[in-house]
Amino acid sequence: MHLHFFTTESSLLKNVSLIVGILGIAATVVALLNYVRDKSKLHVDFDWDFDDGNVPAQYGFGIYIRNDGRRQVVLHRFGLVTGLGQIIFQNTSVYGLKLEEGEGKTYISAYADAIDVLLPHMKDWRTIRAFADNVAERRTFSPTKPSSTEIPRWVTGAK
Repeated sequence: MHLHFFTTESSLLKNVSLIVGILGIAATVVALLNYVRDKSKLHVDFDWDFDDGNVPAQYGFGIYIRNDGRRQVVLHRFGLVTGLGQIIFQNTSVYGLKLEEGEGKTYISAYADAIDVLLPHMKDWRTIRAFADNVAERRTFSPTKPSSTEIPRWVTGAK
């Protein structure tokens, strides 16, 4: 009888530990899903022929940065990088700029003297991408330009 009681207790402990294990795994999965859902989502886009009326389009470019995520992003810098990872332009004037969660705010930057930066990379213009770094040094890149993209005016005008 004493042995039977020990077996029942052992079985009960196994069931409780199984339930606790399943609940622990479920809590971990929920926490991971919540983390993925709640993190910031920085989007960067690059406009070759930026024209706001003040900057001639053949010399200017625009970099657009927005936060579509659910957490605030604090910017550190933005710039341009070649396909090989060489930084050809960067600007830290946005250090500390906060893009609030889900507002979809856009930071626009246009440069009239961009021709000096871009001309040495004229033949590889399709591989140039814009980037933005947050204060945690997490870098987000703009998408690459598809082959169907029109050649920028600064490339055709500089030939």
